[in-house]
Amino acid sequence: EISACLVGSEMCIRDRDEAGTPYCVTVDYDSLNDHSVTVRERDSMEQIRMPVTELYSYLAKHINNFPC
Repeated sequence: EISACLVGSEMCIRDRDEAGTPYCVTVDYDSLNDHSVTVRERDSMEQIRMPVTELYSYLAKHINNFPC
C-alpha cells in the first residue's frame, strides 16, 4: 500500500503501524537536495537515511519474497 502523510506526522506513523506496514519510506524536503529517503522499520522503530538508489536493494534484502 502506498499512502501520503504530512512530513513528520506522528499520527501517520501510528496509522501505518496499526495497519501492519513493515517499512515506511519518508521523502522530505531534504530528499530533493540530497536524493535520500528515510526508511523506518515498524518492529524495531529503527530509522535509516539512505540514498534513494539503495532503497530497492534494501527492501529486497529485508522483505521475504520481494521481487528482485
